[in-house]
Order: sequence, then C-alpha cells, then structure tokens
Amino acid sequence: MTATQKRRPAYRVVVNYLEQVIQSRGAHNDEPLPSVRALCAQFNRSPPTIVRAYTDLEARELIYAKPRRGYFVSSKACRVLIEPGRNLLETVYTNARKPGVVPLSIDAPHYFSPLRHHASDLNRTPADIPHETLRGPSFAGSPPLRAAIAEIVLGRHYGYDDLFIVSSFQNALAAAIRSRCRGRKVLVETPCTWAIPRVLDMLGLEAVEFDMRDDPDTLVARLAEACGQGDIALALVSSRMNQITGHLLDESTRRAIATLFAQNQIHVVENASYADLCFVDTPRFHALCGADNVTVVGGFSKTIGPELGAAYIATREPPAELFTYIQFLPNKLSSDAQELLAGVLRSGEYDHAIGELNERLMAHRDRMLAALARCLPAFQCAYDSPAGGAVIWVRMPETIRADTLLRDVLAHCITIAPGNLFSVYGRFAHCLRLSYATDWSLPVEQAIRTIGHCLDRRLHAASTRAG
Repeated sequence: MTATQKRRPAYRVVVNYLEQVIQSRGAHNDEPLPSVRALCAQFNRSPPTIVRAYTDLEARELIYAKPRRGYFVSSKACRVLIEPGRNLLETVYTNARKPGVVPLSIDAPHYFSPLRHHASDLNRTPADIPHETLRGPSFAGSPPLRAAIAEIVLGRHYGYDDLFIVSSFQNALAAAIRSRCRGRKVLVETPCTWAIPRVLDMLGLEAVEFDMRDDPDTLVARLAEACGQGDIALALVSSRMNQITGHLLDESTRRAIATLFAQNQIHVVENASYADLCFVDTPRFHALCGADNVTVVGGFSKTIGPELGAAYIATREPPAELFTYIQFLPNKLSSDAQELLAGVLRSGEYDHAIGELNERLMAHRDRMLAALARCLPAFQCAYDSPAGGAVIWVRMPETIRADTLLRDVLAHCITIAPGNLFSVYGRFAHCLRLSYATDWSLPVEQAIRTIGHCLDRRLHAASTRAG
C-alpha cells in the first residue's frame, strides 16, 4: 500500500477501490462485485474490514447484497456516476466518454476505418522539433500534401496554391468564415454540426437557418426570398448529404441553389468533413457551381482519426485576411507526417479504404435501422435511411424534448445527442441524433430498447397531463 493508503482507515481504501471498479465497469445494473474472500487476499485485511466497506456502499444504495451470493451493482450507481456539464453539449460528451456508457451520441466513423492505424503514426511529432519549423517550407502546409488534396480529394477543381493545411476542422471553419464574410448575416444549412453555432457566436455573426429537408420548390423559394433582401454575406452548406440527417437533395435542386447563390454574389463555405462518407455517387457542391464562388473546408478526422489533427481550406484567390489569420494557427503535423499523408492519398490507399469504410458504415446503418424498427415501432417516431454519414436522425412527437429524454437515458448509462445542439437557435428540440458508427460490442440494441421505454413513459405522462 502507498503512504496515502496507510493514513486512511483500511475500509476507506477498499471503498475507494470498489467505487473505481463500479465506474470502470460502467455501473451495469446487477453486475457482481469481487467476493469478500478475494478482497481480503487482495488488501491483506480481515473479513470485517471488507464487509464494512461493502456496508458503506450499500448504505449509499450503490450496491445491494444477495444472501450467499455476494454483492451486486445497483441501478442507482448508474445515476450517481453521471456528470452534469456546464451546458448541454458538455453534458453529452463528458458522459459519452465514461467507461461502460453506450455512446449513441458520438459519431465515430473512423472507428471502422482501415486507415485507423495511420492516425497515431501521422500524429507522432519529434519532441525536439521547434514549433515554428513544423510547417515546413510554407506556413500554408507541405507542398506535396496540398497538391495531393487538390488533385485526389477535390478533383482538380482547386490548384496547389489554393490549399492551406490547418490544425483542426474548427480552426479551418473559423478561418474560412472570418476571411470570406463581408457582413453580419450568414445563411446556414440545418441541422448543422455543433461547431457552426460556436464559430458564428465567436465571430459575432447572425445566422439565417434553412432546412434542407423542406420540399425542394419551397426550399428554393425561401432561399430566393432570403437572398433577395441583399444583406446575406455568406452561405454555409454541406458538400453532399447533410451530415446530421443524412438527407441528400436531388442534383437539380442543388444546382438551382448554387445558381441562386452565384446570381446574388453570395460566397459559399462548403463543409466537406463528411464528403467522402456519402453512399451515393453525387457531385460535391463546388463541382455544381464552379470553384470560384466556393471555399471548401474539410479534413481527415472522420476517415482516418481525430488524433491526426489535420484539416484543409481550399479557396480560389485567397483573401489577405486568410493569410493573416492562419499564420497564427498551430499546425500539429510535421512536414514528414504531411508528406506521409500525401503518399497515402497518391498511392490509392485512401480511396480504397474509403470504399471499404462506407461498406462497413452501410452495414451498421442497416443494423441500426433494423434495431429501431424492433424497439421503437409504437412510439410515434419517424426516421429515414441516411444517404451517408454515421448517424440517424429521429423525429419524435413535438410534445417530447430530447434534452429531457437525455436525462432519462443517462440514468441507464446511455447518451444521445438532442436535436437542439444542431441549430444556432435551439430548433429541433423534439429530434435526436443516434450514431450507428459506435462500438457494437456494447449492448446497442438493448440501449435503443431502453430509449424506447423512456420515451414511452414521457409520452404517457404527456397524454395524462393533456387529459
């Protein structure tokens, strides 16, 4: 034992150990805990000391005893291990990373990527390399990587000089918006990634949201009305399908939207973070309207891994503000690592891996849809098969708030992503996002069934109040 352990009462040492065991196992209800005899041997303590530790946990309702069978984790243990965050996003993501939680809130397509092993290799930077040398010969990034992205990823719509390598997608997004926005109002495709509300708030910009799931004619008419007011400075759109809902507009509607933006001289920032994870062969947005009016922001965190720390900005005739802004952004990838990534792109390994990754994601999508059909058939929910990405967008009755449902399912060690995270103004409160790009060794279908039970109770309570 350590000196600290010796200063504490012996039973408290055992209590602290058991609390860690409960948390590390995810506090699954009815899971057995080590026997008294096993703990006596482990801590070299007498049975009364171990029993006192168990009695302390039992008094706090974290465990319960079964005669002649031992001690087991209680359902309350799940609830007390939940950590409330300072805001909804923090609550979701803090708890999603706790051991034993079924994280249906986290979209992690890289988890299934054949390129996953490259993430740590590319992220290794020798500790003795000074920070300012990591950019290599150009603060814009390694020339081989910039050329490879322009040619392989973006299909030669942009040139080598149009590319900039940045440390993270959020930094790249902020730099693109800041350098291209010439006013205060920004058109935002919704639902949008949670990073967009954060960036717009940081830059003091006002969002005008439009829902890509609207009827195409209605959508184009609403966008024409918004553009006609003359105060829209920028538009934020997805490269292909919407990454939150997986909804993909038909190509003619997308072309009509692109034409509308060009006619009104509205520059477009294209979010390409999920562009490679589209299950349908369809052009990227910049390919529909020409690259002159579009700045593309993308990266490799979803296809290789978030540890990679590499994103890019592609834009024709880069404004001076962009050069000024990105000079002060750190770049986590050494020149050698950037050239290694360029080799992965040029060798064909990246394209081959994307094909394999999308096949895996489609299989998990179908598995999740089947589970939803089994577990949520009677609860008045609607959802569609996404055309790409890693998540399914579930629409509940408008009497149900997803952030309230989150509190219910957290008690069962499950996290979901409430829909209001994906709107600047907190819209979609009755929607939730469920990830099928998750660890399927966890009890995912059981978690969906639990969500259904919690939702059923909420619906029953709502109908009781209405009656």
